[in-house]
Amino acid sequence: MDQEREHSIIRQVLAGDREAFALLVEAYQHPLFHMAYVLTGSADQAEDLVQETFVRMYDKLGTFRLEPGVRLTPWMFAICRHAAFRQNKRGRRMVTGCAHLVEEGSPPEDDASMTAGTAFEARMAASDGEEMLFRTEQGRTLAQHLMQLPLELREALVLRFTEDLSFRELAEVLGISEQAAKMRVYRGLARLRETLPGHVRG
Repeated sequence: MDQEREHSIIRQVLAGDREAFALLVEAYQHPLFHMAYVLTGSADQAEDLVQETFVRMYDKLGTFRLEPGVRLTPWMFAICRHAAFRQNKRGRRMVTGCAHLVEEGSPPEDDASMTAGTAFEARMAASDGEEMLFRTEQGRTLAQHLMQLPLELREALVLRFTEDLSFRELAEVLGISEQAAKMRVYRGLARLRETLPGHVRG
């Protein structure tokens, strides 16, 4: 759904057309489920998290910035992420993967240097990224390896490549600087290169 359509629907909802919100649910329930699953590692918990996210989105819709260049998805994923952390505090398990990774060093200077030269990144950046990542056999294998990464790395990779967020948008969702967002993606790709050599070379 393009930004103009998103904003039009939001204005309808804010004007009192509650049924229009169903259009947003229909458009974004699948990508939101993917993000929720990355956070929880459980289909049941992911479904609960999706429902909670949509409820909170509806309640907070008046706070969304209806400005040119502002997409709904980063705001939506940020709400999902915060809801997941709240669930975790209430005793719902989040899959954190390996031990917390300390971000060191510097990422490449630009997007091209980060992604050029490997078939894996090209597939991750493909327009059918969600289909590849969650439904094909190769995608399921990749998803299994993603789930072994620390939470901060796997969520960064999924949001960047599967959900096509810019680094600026990714930084907003994660509550970090744009440079730190680039670092998380860079480190995540490096870890996957180590665990999936057959997928990232040749």
